[in-house]
Amino acid sequence: MSYASLGRNLYRRGKTFYFRDQSKRQREWIRLQASTTSEARREVAQHVSISACPPQEPTVHDVLKFYLDHNCPKRNEQPRSSRQLDMEIQRVSTLSKFFIHYPSSQVNHSTLRAYREWRGQTRACELDIATLAAAFRWAYRNPDMTGLYDNPMPHDRPRFAKPKTHCRDRQPLNADHLHAIARSMMSDPRSGCMGWMVLFLALTGLRRDKARFFQWGASSHNPGHNDGECIWVGVSETHKGVFPFIRFHDALLLWWNAFVEWRKQENLASPWYFPSPRNPSLPVSRDGLGQAMRRTCKQLGIRSCSPHGLRSYYVNVLRSNGVMDSEIALRIGHRSGGRLIVDVYGEVLPHSISFMPDSHPAWSATDCATDFHSKTVQKDCVT
Repeated sequence: MSYASLGRNLYRRGKTFYFRDQSKRQREWIRLQASTTSEARREVAQHVSISACPPQEPTVHDVLKFYLDHNCPKRNEQPRSSRQLDMEIQRVSTLSKFFIHYPSSQVNHSTLRAYREWRGQTRACELDIATLAAAFRWAYRNPDMTGLYDNPMPHDRPRFAKPKTHCRDRQPLNADHLHAIARSMMSDPRSGCMGWMVLFLALTGLRRDKARFFQWGASSHNPGHNDGECIWVGVSETHKGVFPFIRFHDALLLWWNAFVEWRKQENLASPWYFPSPRNPSLPVSRDGLGQAMRRTCKQLGIRSCSPHGLRSYYVNVLRSNGVMDSEIALRIGHRSGGRLIVDVYGEVLPHSISFMPDSHPAWSATDCATDFHSKTVQKDCVT
């Protein structure tokens, strides 16, 4: 049964009268209590007078409070983890100090630039503005509770932080580049073990914070355990399905033999694979490797590399040797099925790269010369 119009905003359907509210963004039908046309007209007049008074515009502080009262939901309206929620609460607190008296309609490019000047820290400002955008998005999705019927956040809002350098932009160019860095670090007593760590990360694809805590002589299946075929990584319960070990390939086996000889010659009694140069009872510091790599690259006058760039190098060596992205993802601890391999580590390189240089490896220049150091090691084929 269709609605019959009885005048402006008044309709009848059967014996029931309806008021059609057109003041909001979405038109809605409101059922009236009237039983006659005259009563319905008077009831419609009351609704029109109420809707003619626009609701009070929410302030930015109101929007942030509404966002905070609902525990700062994500874009998909799912709850955040406790750590993410704590960071969002801190950002909301900072935003409220600046926007406490701002009407929501006054948020624009100039307002965001003013906040940047007030905030000072560029990266922190970007994160704060992202939180502000999330708060407005949540308020806009609930207009009946917030009164926000237009989202003022500009889609082309300015970006204040410089784009972060990607890990693939900080990886060695080739094996010669990789071994030149390691060789230089091995020759310096302050960074000798870090040179071995550089090669280890490039040959295994492990994250720096994972490899730091590998223990020499670890028990079965614990981080650092060597069973003759694999080096065990030790994967948490959240990484089920990925490889909990690094299988020995040709280059890694050569590295291991040389590494064992080096430890014997240095008479290292440390329980760690890569002990701190200052205190061998502790593993190498988290930032020590990155600082040593930057210092070495600057001294050599070559492209700067980072510890995470070594992980990217491992991925691209496997890709250049024909290993499928889905398998690489499992090897490096991703459960994404290879999706992040393309997004994070870049396109397939047009030329093949390997773990070993055309000439001697980095450890052949160290004092721990063994019978296999003098041999020219051919480029290995990754299996």
